[in-house]
Amino acid sequence: MAIINSQFSGIGTVLQSSFSVPEYQRGYSWEKDQVDDFWSDFIQLYEDDDLNEHFLGQVVIHKEGNKTRNIIDGQQRITTSLIFLDAFRTKALEFLNSTKNVKAVEYAREIVQEVNVNHLKNSTFKKEVKLRLGEADDDFFQKYIVPEMGYKKEIVIKDLSSSEKLIYNSSSYLNKQLEEYLNQFNEDVEKANHLYDMFDEFLKNMIVMYVETNSLNEAFIIFESLNARGKDLETSDLLKNHLFRVGQNRIEEVKSNWSKMALDLDGIDLTAYIRYLWNAENHFVTRNKLYMNIRSKVNTVEDSVNLSEKLLELSRLYRALVLPEEENYFNKPITETLIKLHELNAKTYYPIIIAMKLKKYEDDDIGKVLKAIEVLLVRNVVVGGMTANTLEKEFAKIALKISKSELKNAENIVAELKKLTLSDDEFKANFETFTVRRPQTVRYLLRELENFEEREIRVNEDNMKVHIEHIMPKSPKKNDWGIIKEDHEQYLQRLGNLTLLGDEKNQSASNAKFDRKKEIYSESKISMTQELTKNKTWTIKDIERRQKDLANKAIKVWPKNS
Repeated sequence: MAIINSQFSGIGTVLQSSFSVPEYQRGYSWEKDQVDDFWSDFIQLYEDDDLNEHFLGQVVIHKEGNKTRNIIDGQQRITTSLIFLDAFRTKALEFLNSTKNVKAVEYAREIVQEVNVNHLKNSTFKKEVKLRLGEADDDFFQKYIVPEMGYKKEIVIKDLSSSEKLIYNSSSYLNKQLEEYLNQFNEDVEKANHLYDMFDEFLKNMIVMYVETNSLNEAFIIFESLNARGKDLETSDLLKNHLFRVGQNRIEEVKSNWSKMALDLDGIDLTAYIRYLWNAENHFVTRNKLYMNIRSKVNTVEDSVNLSEKLLELSRLYRALVLPEEENYFNKPITETLIKLHELNAKTYYPIIIAMKLKKYEDDDIGKVLKAIEVLLVRNVVVGGMTANTLEKEFAKIALKISKSELKNAENIVAELKKLTLSDDEFKANFETFTVRRPQTVRYLLRELENFEEREIRVNEDNMKVHIEHIMPKSPKKNDWGIIKEDHEQYLQRLGNLTLLGDEKNQSASNAKFDRKKEIYSESKISMTQELTKNKTWTIKDIERRQKDLANKAIKVWPKNS
């Protein structure tokens, strides 16, 4: 393998070299979401004293002899980093032109000099250009980003190509974010000091994995190996290796803890477990940023041992969260709630329970919090239509507050959850019109609505024995039901059109007329199904009326204040 340079390096060191983007590469393509992630990652690194570095990604380079290095992988990262350096330089130039504070001028001058000399040349000579993009956007980049201030005032946005607009948008966004961040400080010297510290942090601690080879074929092999789905190592494997390496003289202890943990969680996604545990005590990280975040914070023997012990300690708890039907970790009421949450496919709440266990909360307290989580998820996600991922960061924030003892008891935690929970009016309005298609969710909702008032006879939880019944059937005969196609499609999966029925009765009812269905419903032991026999007809208005009745009941079944 003709790799001539391979190392983890600060982006500032990498950007001292000259690079070229081959013509076959696409133009600049980062949109607002990616640039926003870039900024957010940097600000978290800058503000979090516990973070030593952030992994920006890999850069794969093919070097032909003594010629400029061609970027095989990493064009977007390098280009955005240079755009960011231009934003630093632009802000520094503003200080040079506006402030008389000697220290502020000194900070600003150092930034301008560093960017101009080592990263972006204030020159139009080709030999001094640090980065050559492809034909689609190089001319714009050289005029707009490379020189001091560029020709920013002359831009006519409608005349730009798509990739040029993205460069323009990224530059505008990063300049704006930098400006707004510094505006929280009052004095020029304070602003300039932070600008310099941020600049230094970016150059030194935004880390890339830099690989340089003199073989184009090998460069592509490396690129494919790093990017191919399913071929790269699982994050949990990388973390295991990191813990073993850092464990040094206590490596056998770390290995033992890891092996026992892996055995406890056999068949369960270890990376997901590690991330939920990590998010219970640290600022929220996504799966693809987990490794570098832990790598940055776990760097002593003691850190390695502590994390491995924690992973082992909580492994059975996690198994109980993931597979509540199989585990007897908690008492029966908690297990029943966990099974319900599992039925709703809920996972994002895990860090809260993990944090509570780490802080030695009693099971009764965990039970109270789980009920509040169930209510929140039903109101906001199941009925309200909010995505579970939207709540994931909020749950992680609550978990972190628990870990920091900012939330000191179960009542505090429940109160925090209630702040996120939709009101009765919002829940009722959503419930009256929502459509539900996932069978497990339908069964859960109908079962809970039925069991709320029926204390003696409980709905059988065996899905093979109790089925979902469409009152207005899936394939109605027009003469029997008198419904048009559009209304049928709109109302078929409304909760108001659904009930529960025993297996044999469900098959008998099927696509029958409503009068025949009522005869079958009258034999059911399920109260809500028997109630349907009081209806003379089953029309769209009947479905809407029933769903409103269910909505009024739902407020009591899933109460925000209890």
